[in-house]
Amino acid sequence: MMNMGMNMMGMGMNMAQQGMNMAQGMMPGMNMMPQGPGIMQGVMPTDAMTLQQRFMQVDKDHSGSVSVREIYQLYKQMNFTEQAARLVLQAVSDQPAITMQTFPMFDLYISSAWAAFSQVSAGAQQIMNQQVFQALQMLRFRFDQQVATALISKFDIDKRGISFGEFLSICAYFLICEKLMAKFDQQKRGTITIDYNGLSSLGMWFM
Repeated sequence: MMNMGMNMMGMGMNMAQQGMNMAQGMMPGMNMMPQGPGIMQGVMPTDAMTLQQRFMQVDKDHSGSVSVREIYQLYKQMNFTEQAARLVLQAVSDQPAITMQTFPMFDLYISSAWAAFSQVSAGAQQIMNQQVFQALQMLRFRFDQQVATALISKFDIDKRGISFGEFLSICAYFLICEKLMAKFDQQKRGTITIDYNGLSSLGMWFM
């Protein structure tokens, strides 16, 4: 079932820089590989045509955008909740749905998470705590093991280990944290200071 879900999304493995250029507003041919937390080194974007085809597969109602419900439907067989789907959407886009413009980055995050999960799981459908830590390190997330352990406990729905869908939830949470740090820590100090209104705004990201 896991393979079926990922076959629907695919694993971006060739040129695709035009698709990423569209998403990031870059000129075609700049050949810049996206870097940063959540993207595993060595995972390449997919070509623009394949991205469009895959987007149409995920966009079940052909509305031109991918909703929380459609993200949930894609991974629901992997212990993936609607709350997790909302986290994934919030991690990738500031909009209420994923469009063709933001889909390339969504696709790259999914491909990177799948590559890291596959490498540490060695074909198993669930991974344990230490493997989760290892996969998060591959994705270059900054995390405290106590925090990661708490997230594992929160998202491990069946308490049998972390499935890929549950691992996506954890990755999405850390991606949102990275976005919030970029928003509130504009001086790049590694800390944020916010008042009550700022705290209220921050908390809305996790509702």
